[in-house]
Amino acid sequence: MKQTIIKSQPFLLIGIALALGFPILSKFFKMNFEAIIGLMCFPFVISFKNETKFKFKWAIVSALFLVLYVITGIMTANYFAFGFLIFFLLENIWGSINWPSLALLFAISPFFNYLIKVLSFPLRIQLTKGAVAILSIIHPGLEAHGNVIQNGDVCFSVDPECMGLNLIVFSLGIGLAILVHFEKGKVHLLNFWRTLFFIATLLLLSILGNYFRIIIITLFESKPETLSHELIGIFCLIIYTIVPF
Repeated sequence: MKQTIIKSQPFLLIGIALALGFPILSKFFKMNFEAIIGLMCFPFVISFKNETKFKFKWAIVSALFLVLYVITGIMTANYFAFGFLIFFLLENIWGSINWPSLALLFAISPFFNYLIKVLSFPLRIQLTKGAVAILSIIHPGLEAHGNVIQNGDVCFSVDPECMGLNLIVFSLGIGLAILVHFEKGKVHLLNFWRTLFFIATLLLLSILGNYFRIIIITLFESKPETLSHELIGIFCLIIYTIVPF
C-alpha cells in the first residue's frame, strides 16, 4: 500500500493542483475552439528527455507568477502559475520538458488571445491591400477599402476569422506536433532559440497561407459559411503552411 502511494504521489499532486486551480481558472479560461485544439495537441507536443538539471525552476517561475497574481489580480498570471506548476510536477516524474510544450502553453493563454486580437486588424488591412494588388491584374476594377475588397456591387470582407486566433492556434498546434515528431529521433531536445525560430517560421507561413486564401476566395467569389469557403481554407492551410513547414 505504501509503495502504491509513493508511485502515485506525483499524479495525486497534479490532481490536487487541478482541483485547487479549476475554480479560479474556469472564470476566465473558457473551453473555446482554440483552447480545445491546444489541449488536444498537448499529448503530441509534450516530450521528455534526460533528467532535469534544475528540478525547481518551474516551481520558482510558478511562484513568481502567483505573487504577480496576488499583487495585481491579473488572471493571466494565475494561468501561468498553474501551468508552470503542472510542468514542475511532470518534470519531476519523467524528466526535462521540451520547449515546444512551453510554446503551446503560451499559445492557448489569455495573453496570446489578447495579443492576436490587437495585431490581427492591421495585419488584415495589409493582407487585403496585398490581395487586391494581385487580383487587380485579373480584375482591374477591384478596390480595397480597409478590410473590404469591392468589385463593383460585390464586396468581400476579410473578417477576424481570416487571420484570427482560431487559425493561428490550430497552425501552431499542428506545426509543433510535427516539430516534436521529427525531434523524437534526436538525442537532444530543441533549445529555446531553435524552437523560437521554428515558431516564427510557422507564423510567417500561416500569414502566407491566409494571403493566398483571401486571393482564392475572392477570385472564386466563395461566400462565408459555404462548403467551398471552408475547403479553400483547409487547402491553403495544408499547401501553404503545413507542407512547407
